[in-house]
Amino acid sequence: MPKEKDYTVVAYGLTGMNNLKKSADYFLDDTKRITPHTVLNADAYDDGVVVMRNGFKLEIPLTKPHSLWGGSSILCVSQGMLYQLEGTTPIPICAVPGPTFARLEYVELMDRVYMSNGYWKKILELTSGDTRDWGLTLPSFPEFDQVAGILPPGKYKLCYTRAHTASRTIGGNGPIAEVEWEGGMASLKLKNKPADCLVWITEPNGSELFLAPVTSDGTVSIPFYNRPLPTFGVEAPPPLRGLCFAHGRMWGGDGKAVRFSEEFRAEHFQPNSVFEFTEDIVLIAPVQEGLFVNSLETTWLLKGRDPAKMEKEKVGDGAIPGSLTFTQVEGAGYEISKKLSQLPSPVWATRKGFVVGTATGHVVHLTESRLRINPLSRAASLSRVVEGRPQTLITLLGSPVGVQDEALSEDFTRGRIFVPAPVEMTLNGGVILDGEGEFA
Repeated sequence: MPKEKDYTVVAYGLTGMNNLKKSADYFLDDTKRITPHTVLNADAYDDGVVVMRNGFKLEIPLTKPHSLWGGSSILCVSQGMLYQLEGTTPIPICAVPGPTFARLEYVELMDRVYMSNGYWKKILELTSGDTRDWGLTLPSFPEFDQVAGILPPGKYKLCYTRAHTASRTIGGNGPIAEVEWEGGMASLKLKNKPADCLVWITEPNGSELFLAPVTSDGTVSIPFYNRPLPTFGVEAPPPLRGLCFAHGRMWGGDGKAVRFSEEFRAEHFQPNSVFEFTEDIVLIAPVQEGLFVNSLETTWLLKGRDPAKMEKEKVGDGAIPGSLTFTQVEGAGYEISKKLSQLPSPVWATRKGFVVGTATGHVVHLTESRLRINPLSRAASLSRVVEGRPQTLITLLGSPVGVQDEALSEDFTRGRIFVPAPVEMTLNGGVILDGEGEFA
């Protein structure tokens, strides 16, 4: 009889999955490590060790929560309500208008959390727990009467700005009124000054606006000013997507445009402070030398730190909303140098796989040559350190986009690689036992 062949394979660990190669010769590489077609519910480390992932348990009973964020406070959204999580207790903060699952994005600056989901925006004051508008609305046109007073004759310009006392914030100026007289002295008695507004006026025949002292009856009569208007021409931002703070400014997508704030003034935006693109913006990833700006189909690099000098260049294939996270990525070559790999780099998902945006402005594909994923319309991401190892988790959810691999979908839906064996059998017929022994 022919000798039975020994099919034993000796291997020294796993390299992580590769579901693109079709030939069998890649199964065992030169270092005797296995590259399986699928790895499910496990982590394959660089040293070849495979560790089963821990499961999860319910800690906070919220209905379909999303937009979980952790800074100085832990926040999330559930059924149109923003919650702050204190231990395992959800504390309602305020309603969040917009579509039920519109992803809320957060930026924490100076004891404030700036929030927007593309339909609604707000600021959470961490010290008090209060929420307020992000940016102040522009006031109305000033109405006034000319009365007796001590203002010298000449031409004056006058406007209002809103002021938020608790945050010591001043908004942009409303429409500017002009008045001119000759001859004797006069004053201006305001007829429609809102209680939350400051008054700004030029010197006679001047052009720069200064804070005007106003009497209790609403009259501007003192002709000496020394505080210039610091918010001329600014306005509140619209609701933004892809929210981030970089290079001293707040950035966000507004349809096919990227808007940015004045330097170190996250509530002050100028109407012309904008970069125009050809597709709706869904994700913005800052790096040391600029910004990666993503639509669903295209990635651009805004190279530079000064908006007046930034250059725009197409560099990639877009992004899946919600997939952005920051982690340390190591690699060889000019794309990820040893020096720059020490800085956290942005990682996000595309329809072709996962990529990293380097500090030098390159987009490096991490998985395109070895992983096929089923792209979906939304994502959530997390970077963490587990037992000293940096780890990035990206979950895809929502509706399918692009071609889907049915076998891959079944593996993840089933939660196991092999179809489980039947646990129940129904038989018809009978069994006859005969002979000697215990069954006789």
